[in-house]
Amino acid sequence: MEKRDGGCTAPDSCDRDARWTEAHHLNPYAISKTTDIRDGALLCPFHHHRAHEQGWIGRINPDDGHVEWKLPGSDAWQRNTRWRP
Repeated sequence: MEKRDGGCTAPDSCDRDARWTEAHHLNPYAISKTTDIRDGALLCPFHHHRAHEQGWIGRINPDDGHVEWKLPGSDAWQRNTRWRP
């Protein structure tokens, strides 16, 4: 994940590099009952809590393999432009 994500994958431009992040399950463990590194994304602690509290939906973009997020009230997939322009 560190090599793929570079740092926090939260939309826009969070500047936390991979050393300051936590792994987040894109498919909730409570549902999938599996842990797969290919199904994770890096988020800094602030954005990790926010993702859980606000119900962010994450995915790996099928075209380029970058992590994208759909935030509450938005229909658009967004990505961190600092780590993945």
